[in-house]
Amino acid sequence: MAFMLFGSSSTYAYEFEVDGIYYNTEFSNAIVTRGENDYSGDIIIPATVSHNGMTYTVTSIGEKAFMWCTELTRVDIPNTVTLIDSYAFCYCRQLTSMVISQNVTTINSWAFNGCSGLSSITVESGNPRYDSRDNCNAIIESATNTLIAGCKNTIIPNSVTKIGFQAFSGCSDLTSISIPNSVTSIETEAFFACLNLASVDIPNSVTYIGGSAFNFCEALESVIIPNSVTTIDHNAFYGCSRLTKVSIGNSITTIGASAFCYCNRLSKVIIYATTIPNTLESAFNKSNYNNSTLYVAVGCKEAYAMVEPWSGFGKIVEMIPGDVDEDGKLNISDITSLIDLLLNGDEASVNADVDEDGKMNISDVTSLIDLLLNGGISHF
Repeated sequence: MAFMLFGSSSTYAYEFEVDGIYYNTEFSNAIVTRGENDYSGDIIIPATVSHNGMTYTVTSIGEKAFMWCTELTRVDIPNTVTLIDSYAFCYCRQLTSMVISQNVTTINSWAFNGCSGLSSITVESGNPRYDSRDNCNAIIESATNTLIAGCKNTIIPNSVTKIGFQAFSGCSDLTSISIPNSVTSIETEAFFACLNLASVDIPNSVTYIGGSAFNFCEALESVIIPNSVTTIDHNAFYGCSRLTKVSIGNSITTIGASAFCYCNRLSKVIIYATTIPNTLESAFNKSNYNNSTLYVAVGCKEAYAMVEPWSGFGKIVEMIPGDVDEDGKLNISDITSLIDLLLNGDEASVNADVDEDGKMNISDVTSLIDLLLNGGISHF
């Protein structure tokens, strides 16, 4: 798997070592780097360090400085540091908390990826570029309202507009996440390899789900992609091996290559789009979808049956929203059936989602009553 490619190396270039911490220098500045031994336990990085009669200010945590230091439990970073470079703390699995000072102005990609034990991330107030508003346990790029690094205890504030590149990547202890309706984009690899993520609530504000956004989220069993989403990019749900049900909203226009590849348990795909989205033929590769059922809007069965990969589904069924008892009619018995489903929590017919929001709730009862009073389905 891709997330296992970055192993630790036994050889790193460093200029000197003081008190178990390794450094390189750049003019009068010192950069914390990797050395001969893995860092472990609690580490306190000094603001200045002296060597051969020179005193250097520690300004950077270098690329891969603590990567794969699996016994590292804590790092205190001085206020003099302005840069945390790529992969700096990648896969430090016992690291539990991190404080970003008000002087850090650059945090590069993968800095905290794979820190599965991380339960607290805090940016000190006064930082000109990043913040941790509303005690969210995350790092947010203030100017763009983009969440760039989260942890297992993150609560995404409703002012965030984008879940950034690799924001939760490798956060294997994350089990559920609720995304607020301020978010419009879930970027590339945002939840990549969140192995225990079993529940995600995507709001009807998100328009874009990026490449590999939920790649290898192996605990996901069901996902509702709301009507607002227009693009599901390549590999978005690749390797979600427990995924059995996918509901795709009516605004979808593009589904990328291998978007649902290796979703081996996929048995039900519901799509509300009456215009067939531009879908790469590999979208459902290795997902046993030839044994799965595709549910489409009324009047769309023939069209989907003529276009790959949709034609490869074992069965294509037209939905009749409101026909909960699936007798081909809309009548009072459907209301009774829907109420029974809601009260008993049973597995519902796809027709029970009368308002087509991907969920079954009391609003579907209201919608069904409206349909019956108005003489049937008016929107097809």
